[in-house]
Amino acid sequence: MQAERAQLASQLKFAERRLGALEQERARLEADLASERAARQTAAGEASALKAVTASQRAQLDDLLRATLAAAPPPTRSGSAKTPSKVATKAATKTGNKRGSQA
Repeated sequence: MQAERAQLASQLKFAERRLGALEQERARLEADLASERAARQTAAGEASALKAVTASQRAQLDDLLRATLAAAPPPTRSGSAKTPSKVATKAATKTGNKRGSQA
């Protein structure tokens, strides 16, 4: 009976130590989980903010592009309007002076 009691006491001590170790591990894992959840929530918030910034920048770029196109002169038809370089070349040819030559 004494031996059985001693064996049961030893098993109880071992079970108590094991229970303590498992409770510590559970507490550590819960802390890790809370940390990961916070990191995930932060990442989701940052992704949402980046999405909003990107949408805003796209809208600004669209507005800028529209304003630039509205301010640009209408395109000229090719062949009908002479460019300044063609006009200068024809004038130089008529007078006998070519670009880069000295009289």
